[in-house]
Amino acid sequence: MLSENLEKAIDRQLTAFIHDNLQEIIAESERFLNNALNEKALQAVADDLWTANAQTTMSTIASYTDAALIDDAVALVRDFWLHFRQTPLFLEIVEQLVHNLFLRHGKKSVAALLAELGVTPGMVVGELYAVTEPVAAFALQSEYLEERIRSRLQAFYLTY
Repeated sequence: MLSENLEKAIDRQLTAFIHDNLQEIIAESERFLNNALNEKALQAVADDLWTANAQTTMSTIASYTDAALIDDAVALVRDFWLHFRQTPLFLEIVEQLVHNLFLRHGKKSVAALLAELGVTPGMVVGELYAVTEPVAAFALQSEYLEERIRSRLQAFYLTY
């Protein structure tokens, strides 16, 4: 009974301490992260990672991963995305991006903007073909295309 009361008293004291100091702990953590994760430190880590792994093949890196872990990561990212895209922060970011896009490119024609981005008419035709070819093949295979053509031409042929 005494140890149970002692445990409860310790729990209350710990909870009170954490509650009283939570804001300071968060502020201290933020200060630490801001100092530790500055641009110079992040660049050094990125350079070290690159140096250590630049010659590693993708198949080697893929062999280090577990399919279940990848599935879990994909689910985690998906859940985050589904939540984040509904937050005011995300909407503000998108609004700012669109605003800046129009500030920078608003007076350009679509053709000029696409050319600036390296998009050529040939690329667009190729992408459209890649998207529409399977749809057209399915319409032909399912006889939907033939039915639509016959219904459009039927009145013309019936007049003769």
